[in-house]
This record gives sequence, C-alpha cells and structure tokens, in this order.
Amino acid sequence: MILYDAVFIIELFLRYYSRESDFLLNRFCLRETIWSDLWLLENQLPFFVLDGLYQLAFPNLCPENGDPSFISLSCVFFRHCDRGDIMAVGAEDILHFTDLSRYLMASRYPRKYPEGGERLKDLPCATKLQASGVRFNSIGGELLLDIRFEKKKLLGIPCLKVAELQIPQIEVDKHTESYLRNVMALEQCHYPREPVVCNYIDLMDKLIDTDKDVKLLAEAGIIYSNLGEGTRIADMFSDLCLEIRFSESNYSGIIKALRDQYEKATLKRVYFSNLLRGTGTVSAVVLLVLTLIQTICSIMSVIS
Repeated sequence: MILYDAVFIIELFLRYYSRESDFLLNRFCLRETIWSDLWLLENQLPFFVLDGLYQLAFPNLCPENGDPSFISLSCVFFRHCDRGDIMAVGAEDILHFTDLSRYLMASRYPRKYPEGGERLKDLPCATKLQASGVRFNSIGGELLLDIRFEKKKLLGIPCLKVAELQIPQIEVDKHTESYLRNVMALEQCHYPREPVVCNYIDLMDKLIDTDKDVKLLAEAGIIYSNLGEGTRIADMFSDLCLEIRFSESNYSGIIKALRDQYEKATLKRVYFSNLLRGTGTVSAVVLLVLTLIQTICSIMSVIS
C-alpha cells in the first residue's frame, strides 16, 4: 500500500511540475483537496522512502541540466518555491511533508532562545498597544516568523522616537487553520524544545483579541484575509492555542519591550493626561519629599 501511495505522489508531483494535463490537477477543487490531505500529519510517508523511490525510477537525473530533485518537486507542489528555484535543503534533513513546511518556516529563524525566556503573559492586544503609541507595520520577505520590534526616529529627531512592531504578512484562507494546526502538532511531538511556530501563533493570539484587532492588523497590511469577518480570524488563532503546551518564548525580548511601552503609556495617561493632572502629580511628589525630609530632620534632632 505504501508503494502505491508513493508512486501516486511521485507521478502527481511530476505532472504538476511539468504542467501536464491531468484529471486531478485540472480541477481546482480536487487539486486543493489532495494538496490539503498530503500535509496532514496522520497521512505522512517517510521522505527518505519517496526520495529513494524517485532516485530508483530516475537514476540518471542531472541537476545541472535542469532535472528537478524530489525536494524541488515537493516544494513546487506545496508552493514553497517556483519552478527552477534552487532549494538549500537536503532530503536527509526532512522527515516528511509536514516537516518540510516547518523546516522552511523555521530554518532561517534564530533557534537559540534568549536567556530568561518567558511565556506570553498579560500581553495587551493590538488596539491597546496602538493606543499606547505602538505602530504596526507589515514587512516583506518569506520568513513568516521574523517579527521585530524597533524604536525609530520621528522626523529624523533623535530624542523623538516611535515604537514599531514589524510583522510579515500572513494570508488567511480556509486551509490556513488546518495547515498551521498540523505544523504545531508536529512541533509538540518532535520539537518540544524549539516550538517556534507555536510561539508565533501564541503571540498572534495575544495580539488578536477581537475583530477590532483584526481590522487594525489588516489595515497595516499584516493580515490578508479570505475568510470575511474578522471574528473568524480571531476565533481561528484562539482555537489553535487550545490544548497546546507552551514553554519559554523566543519572542521574550519583544514581549518585554511591548509591556514596558504599554506600562509607560499607562502611567502617562493616568498621571499626566492633562496639565491639571500633571501639576497635581508633581505637587504630590514634591509634598511627599518635603514631608520625608521634615520627618528625617525631626528624628535626627531628637537623637542628637
């Protein structure tokens, strides 16, 4: 049975790569169904079996002449790359198709966790962060996990800086939840110490609390949705985090910076929201200092 499945997959990939007319590939709904079934974790065949059969069937392949390797066929079929692209990954590094997806998502991302890494706790949502002065921006590139937090000069003035959270764009459609869920399940089983995709989903779930957060990130170009209502995306990220065990986050530096920004803005809003309140706060602090000085002087006079 494994042999039949392997032969089917190899022939399907070859026909897709060469753009041959095929009953399954010519029908979008059938092609999408096969595509989604092949990345399910429970449907995986060992990659070395598929790659070995491919090399047995085509022993005279020559990459210099443009002959694709099986890793190239797989990446093209799953839309990880275009035809003719050179993939810097070997078949020996891949367990199966689900692992291939995670490998390409995480291979160029720093795997070393910072010391003192922590979980995402009490992180404000996107709308609250924006109210505290954080600006959201979409950045280009193929690395979905590459989230950055920077403080940029405003109008070129060094003393005026704006906090900016940079997040690569994610396209959300009807297959996104299934795709991410299978990669997360793989991490829970095989990469419990390097759950980079799980940490990414956890961070996005904390940023997205309601449809207002989805709208904010969509306007910033971070989320491109084919699902319609923003509540569906919020529910998707929330459901993805159910029954997932999270450990230290590789985004701990970003988490701390966002919290500090939010806490500073909260203090400013509470105690210095207007001139009258700011004057009252300063007066209270001065009065407290003077009272403390008077108390110390009184104690010193009694002792002497």
